[in-house]
Amino acid sequence: PHYWTQHIRQPVHFTQSIQTLHQNNTTTYLEITPHPTLTPLVHGTLADLGVPPEDVLVTPTLRDGHQELPTFLSALGHLHAHGTEIDWPRVLDELGIPRPATPAVLPTYAFQRQRYWVKAQVGAGDVTSAGLETGGHPLLGACVTLADEQTTVFTGRLSLDTHPWLADHAINNTPVLPGTAYLELAIHAGD
Repeated sequence: PHYWTQHIRQPVHFTQSIQTLHQNNTTTYLEITPHPTLTPLVHGTLADLGVPPEDVLVTPTLRDGHQELPTFLSALGHLHAHGTEIDWPRVLDELGIPRPATPAVLPTYAFQRQRYWVKAQVGAGDVTSAGLETGGHPLLGACVTLADEQTTVFTGRLSLDTHPWLADHAINNTPVLPGTAYLELAIHAGD
């Protein structure tokens, strides 16, 4: 009771605390509470100190209205992705989450061009089942008229898998849609 009485009666030096942490090169802030209210205040205080948001990580462990375990693991993943070392085997053991027998081997180099995802099937789907109309053009897969009945939105998907001729028009080895194709799309949309 004495602690809580002092807590209510004494001023909270939140700004000074964040300033002290910043002066001591603290760059990671973790709010451990079921109702994160200090996370935005930390962001605001650091912004007042002129600290760019990309220079610090401020994350809550739990969020009101969200499931606890996924939110907690998401916070740990966020910390891990920003360089904080997490003892994942211990975390998984403490939470009773079974670990895979063999961890997946991932590339050690960030730009290693080896895909680890299943390749999607290429092909046009039935856009009418989604309430759209066909685009009426080889590059436009669908169109929809908006509620104002004066605006129509055309959409399409371009890929080297579906349009291999795109590789013929490249700048610095990067395929680029030719300007004449944009003109053709504009004319078709206008018609």
